Amino acid sequence: MPGTLPADVTTLTLAHAKGEQLKFWIDGANREAGTRVLTKGGRVQELRERLAVYYGLDLSAPLPSNAPPAGPSTREMDIHKRQWAHLRNLGAQWESSPETFALCRSTSNAAGESQTAHGALPAAHRSPLLFS
Repeated sequence: MPGTLPADVTTLTLAHAKGEQLKFWIDGANREAGTRVLTKGGRVQELRERLAVYYGLDLSAPLPSNAPPAGPSTREMDIHKRQWAHLRNLGAQWESSPETFALCRSTSNAAGESQTAHGALPAAHRSPLLFS
């Protein structure tokens, strides 16, 4: 039984996708089905054909010549997006928290001032966030 077609899988994106992207989509199809319904072995064209058959897409139809290939997100882009989203969440927590966050362990010098491994750092110092 074919799965739900992901929004970024179209005839155009399937025709222009590289092997890594096709394997990413196959992983998604297998995850959605709960079992291995598609295999990742074989040449790129074979992977395209497997995905097209599974989702019921017609690869033999002419592609629009004026449409640039869409840039589907790859596994790496998916990881990058999740990492940046996590950093934005941490930044928001940092900004909204009344306590001071230390990015590295601090030590005390002879005068009792707090120092980090990189030198003296005032306890109330906060760097502006670049994650917005």
